[in-house]
Amino acid sequence: MFGGVDGCKSGWVAVWLALAIDRPQVKAYDVFADILSDAKARAASLVLADIPIGLPDFHGPHTRACALSARRIMGRYAPRVFPAPSRSVLETSDYAEACTINREAIGKTISRQTWALVPKIAEGDRILSSDPGLQAYVQETHPGVGFAALRRWDPVAASKNTV
Repeated sequence: MFGGVDGCKSGWVAVWLALAIDRPQVKAYDVFADILSDAKARAASLVLADIPIGLPDFHGPHTRACALSARRIMGRYAPRVFPAPSRSVLETSDYAEACTINREAIGKTISRQTWALVPKIAEGDRILSSDPGLQAYVQETHPGVGFAALRRWDPVAASKNTV
């Protein structure tokens, strides 16, 4: 059993797939912790989450190796892989302050798109940081990279907003 997870306006959505099931199961969740409880109940061996995992929390320039790899795979569509914020941004409630904090921590401000995702990133980070054992089967993913892999490493040209 495998799960793919993404944030949505009402919480989270997961798609569960088992080799013995001929169609995926889709389920909505209010909080990230409920996904992990369900993953254990389903005996999931892997949960792929479309949120940054392993945030930078130190001062100085930083680019996560997984983001660099994803950008290489995505080629000309690399801008679809946005930089993760510094962990120090997660407790901030003001965009301008978050930009200042992130610039001080890792040398870059954050985009409005990243800022909109900070609550989901913070929720996942709190849970995964509190139980490092979860990191054995909860992994970060980027949907564009997954689709590129299915297409023999050829990224999909169409935007998710146009297909």
